[in-house]
Amino acid sequence: MKKIRPYLIIITCLICVHAYSQRNKAILVFKDGTKIEGLAKINRAGIIKFRKAKGEKRVKYSFETLQYATLYDRDGGNTYFRLKVKGQSSPEILQRMQSGKVSLYKINTSGVNTMMMGGGAGGGFGAPMVMTTPYSINDYYVKKEGEEAVTHLGSTQLFSKNFKKAASDYFADCPVLVEKIQQREFKKKDIEAIVRFYNSQCTIMK
Repeated sequence: MKKIRPYLIIITCLICVHAYSQRNKAILVFKDGTKIEGLAKINRAGIIKFRKAKGEKRVKYSFETLQYATLYDRDGGNTYFRLKVKGQSSPEILQRMQSGKVSLYKINTSGVNTMMMGGGAGGGFGAPMVMTTPYSINDYYVKKEGEEAVTHLGSTQLFSKNFKKAASDYFADCPVLVEKIQQREFKKKDIEAIVRFYNSQCTIMK
């Protein structure tokens, strides 16, 4: 009798929990200047579920009608914008991390990888074992003053675009910063420091 080997099944649960999916205090600022405060949850599609207070009727808004939205958590307020992305047909809802001559934005996506392991010795199957591993991925975008769309610069995902080339190309107007990127003084994990350097140093040199 042919022996059945143990098996391994990996399932990725696409539970996209974004940084802007919250039910905390929120301020919505509309394109006509109107401002409302209450509780909100915003999904990646740009649908906002809003209510003035707990227990009150929920109202839905489209992010297309907003200038921006600020959602609050224990660490303070996070402001989100609906922006065009170079190379994409649909805009994204992005959290602004820094503002200046270059503004930095991000999307956080988290979920769970589930591994099912099973298979007993002697040709039989034993009870499967389930192991779960959470993950969190940040995608970073940049936008210079005057640009109509943001540029995807890099991701914390293991396999992503060549950050050194992408960053060097984007910041080509600041040779001293490009040199630091090429010499690996600044790496992908330093993306916030890179934008701060550009805004504080590169704009002075021009």
